[in-house]
Amino acid sequence: AFCTPILSHELSHLFENIGTADESKAYHIHADFLIVVDGQEIDLSPDNFMSVAERILHPHVHLHDNNGKVIHFHAPNVTLKEFLSSLHIELTKDCLTIEEQTSCNTDGKELSLYVTGELKTDQLESYVPSDEDKILLFYGAPVAEVINSNLEKITDNACFYSGTCLERGVAPSESCGLTCEL
Repeated sequence: AFCTPILSHELSHLFENIGTADESKAYHIHADFLIVVDGQEIDLSPDNFMSVAERILHPHVHLHDNNGKVIHFHAPNVTLKEFLSSLHIELTKDCLTIEEQTSCNTDGKELSLYVTGELKTDQLESYVPSDEDKILLFYGAPVAEVINSNLEKITDNACFYSGTCLERGVAPSESCGLTCEL
């Protein structure tokens, strides 16, 4: 992969603990992602959630090209919580806040994290995604059939961007302002 990161001094000093520009050249993984709150899929495809050259939301993790279902990571040790924070979505061990709507564990509803079908709720604030994870952040009644239905809705496109399912073709150029083409 050939990468040319565009990091301003102001942005990079905020994230010194995560990685350097050299690391972001070499580290490039992807995860499929879905947020469901009270039965509604949260649409992360609008422009305000996208990183572009003129507006980089985080120097090491982003969404781009109006695809709100695949997260692109360019440094190790970036948590899901940190990614969400860059989108102005707050995640705590008990609550999820999106656009001033807070959903907390109460009245038979729970905030849960599933990674490739496995419940990881104890890692809500600390989970660091791996390449080709299928991540579901779910808030609602913990009904197995509802959760399983949402797990099935998670896309299978991270492999496309990671270049591990070449039978599906070559991933498009990434126009996020940070990085590269595979």
